[in-house]
Amino acid sequence: LETCDHADGCFACGADGCRRLDPWRLQPEGPLYDEVKSGASTGDVMVRRGSLWGYRRVSGRLPLRIEYEEIDPIYGWGLDSDATTARVRRNGRWGVASLDTGRLVVPTRYEELNSVGGGRLVVRDGSGWGIVAADGRVLVTPRYEEIRAVRGDLLLAKERDRWMLVTVDGRALADPPPDWVQEIY
Repeated sequence: LETCDHADGCFACGADGCRRLDPWRLQPEGPLYDEVKSGASTGDVMVRRGSLWGYRRVSGRLPLRIEYEEIDPIYGWGLDSDATTARVRRNGRWGVASLDTGRLVVPTRYEELNSVGGGRLVVRDGSGWGIVAADGRVLVTPRYEEIRAVRGDLLLAKERDRWMLVTVDGRALADPPPDWVQEIY
């Protein structure tokens, strides 16, 4: 209750769990949750039952059902500047979901997934690292041993123990430099 930032998004927690606190009657009501954490927008909360999390809007709607191992909001990431998204993990795999609609924008298929800004994600699956766009399109097929940096449309990627500059659409910008340059880097 001490972190309540919106009258319609306040929860009272006790030994049996957490329930929404009706702002007029000051009585707990609605579904019972094991834990509640502040969400990405004022009054929104992440709710947990057992070991799984969901996302509840201040309106009471639950766009992300309670089925994720982790929910991690991404601020200002999507194609629409007003869209709110989150990294979500299900069955040990990461994807991205809309906190407005609950729709998976990027399927939960990646072992690792991190936002690098500009509506892009660096992702890793069994075949290596790649880049995925905000709309779920694969820009660079996961194949690199490592992606160290992404600047605009360029990324520094390692393939077969050699560092190279690659464009975001997957084209090598130049041949990898000689071994002595690789060692300096």
